[in-house]
Amino acid sequence: AVDKPEDVKRVEEIIRSHRSLTDILSFLPDATFVIDLEGKVIAWNSAMELLTSIPADKILGKGNYEYALPFYKERRPMLANLILIPEAEWEKKYNTVERISDTLVVDVFVPGLRPGGVYLWAKASPLYDPNSGNVIGAIEAIRDITDRREMEERLARANAELHIAAQIQKSFLPESIPV
Repeated sequence: AVDKPEDVKRVEEIIRSHRSLTDILSFLPDATFVIDLEGKVIAWNSAMELLTSIPADKILGKGNYEYALPFYKERRPMLANLILIPEAEWEKKYNTVERISDTLVVDVFVPGLRPGGVYLWAKASPLYDPNSGNVIGAIEAIRDITDRREMEERLARANAELHIAAQIQKSFLPESIPV
């Protein structure tokens, strides 16, 4: 019940805080979502809608790893979930995850998101209650880096080809310079 003035004030503060979070997330260019401590989606920005083809109103409030389905075609923890479990548990399963302070970062290939797959860079951090300092959820930002990865691969192939060409040219030169 929200009968007392202080309760009404707290509810209004929560609503304002949620609106601010939603406004900030909608501004971000990276696909971003937020989960609460139970793993339910409490925010899903427009970039995430574009990446997954799932509108926010169809995913908000969903839990049970439903937000992982567009990426992995199965319900499984995402990086944001790892924030909410002890480090020792996820380190056994996810050796490619890098920890930087209280933030987790991963660079991963996801075959099922689009035909041919995509390379994604993701970063997740805990969300703290400003009053208590307790963790109240986690936020994850995801960036499609497929184009960058493909360009890096093309550059590596071009460098290898240049090295081979240089070796071939060098083989045409005489062992010693004629007098």
